[in-house]
Amino acid sequence: MSTSSQSFQYAFSGTMSGCQSTDSTLTSGTVFAGSPSGTLTGTGPFASGSGSCGSSTTSGVAVVQWNNAKTTVVSYTTSGGGAEVALQGTVIPSTVVNGVTYTTTEFSSGESTLAELVFSIPSGSSENCATVPVTTANINGQTGLGSAQ
Repeated sequence: MSTSSQSFQYAFSGTMSGCQSTDSTLTSGTVFAGSPSGTLTGTGPFASGSGSCGSSTTSGVAVVQWNNAKTTVVSYTTSGGGAEVALQGTVIPSTVVNGVTYTTTEFSSGESTLAELVFSIPSGSSENCATVPVTTANINGQTGLGSAQ
């Protein structure tokens, strides 16, 4: 991202830890969008959006592979200002990423997810958003998934 608004595609991958669920076997997982490696390789589909380092909106599909060998597929949108991003999504039945079908087996289609995320530039990076566009960022935050009780 840079200081001027532009359209972009992105991918990510990472780990989820400290998970709590009504399913006691679920404690952690991995998540990706775009490709399992979190890169813009293969056929996608890739998340996309528009914006700058000051504000952005995006949409995409993420796959969560839980430690209990189950999967959740989420269609999501984000809106953000600066380093803070709010994510809203819905569990969907399945998606195809790079020719591989991922099917939701943990949680139910239609359940909602919310997340408050903070992006940061990796230590030692020369990317700063003001003069060098940001192409890599760390993502941290909390995510909730499920239906209201």
